[in-house]
Amino acid sequence: MIIRVNDAAPAEFDLRKTRRKRLMLILFSVLGFLILLPLVWFGYLTVGYYLRLKSGAIVDPNARRMQASLSSYVANAKVTPADIERLTPAGLAPELGNRSARVTVIEFADYQCPFCKEQAPIVRRVIAAMGNQVHFLIRDFPVSEIHPDARNAALAANCILAQGQDPYWRFHDLVYMDQEHMSPDDLRKLATFVNVDMAQYDACMEARTYDRKIDKDVDDGRRAGVQGTPTFFVNGVRFQGLMDEKTFTLVLNQFLEAQPK
Repeated sequence: MIIRVNDAAPAEFDLRKTRRKRLMLILFSVLGFLILLPLVWFGYLTVGYYLRLKSGAIVDPNARRMQASLSSYVANAKVTPADIERLTPAGLAPELGNRSARVTVIEFADYQCPFCKEQAPIVRRVIAAMGNQVHFLIRDFPVSEIHPDARNAALAANCILAQGQDPYWRFHDLVYMDQEHMSPDDLRKLATFVNVDMAQYDACMEARTYDRKIDKDVDDGRRAGVQGTPTFFVNGVRFQGLMDEKTFTLVLNQFLEAQPK
């Protein structure tokens, strides 16, 4: 049998082409594996670190630095008995927790302040989680220059508080839900929702019974260095501005650890 060169060339060319494809496939597979392997390993380390961080097996370096700074701040804070006396409400005040707790938190708040709105549910969750270890109180600090309805909201809050802590806290949660509607009529509607004696509420609002009490809160706050809301005093030490849940918890735990049991 005679094989012609022209007949063999296409078969040989196809064979070389097939081998080249296989070689390229192997090469790209190896290259892909080499690229993918470090990514998978990095993902494994990242997820593992996150899970250990979340479980508390390791401590976030940023949290460690924050805790060290907080410890230094608390240790160097100068708080006198007069400071504590001035910060403590003289009469009725909204409160949560245990009055005999080792840590007392006083918040100066404005019901129309957007940061106070954001802070409010955080405070509720953290104080509830702390159980009887913390005593939390609110004092009024309406910034009327930028929040024109805050004063009336504070008056309404105090008139409701006069009828009990439970209706006050229901009002507290509702009023922060809709800061755009705080007219006298809006506030009165909220008062009806929390089931207070409306004749008593109306008389209290008309007489502006708690104007002087609010003025005293503002004056005491200013003397203590309050410049805006929310501002917290934890055992007399000032913390100004919004705190996320993690930071607020860290602050309270720091004070709990520092107090004798």
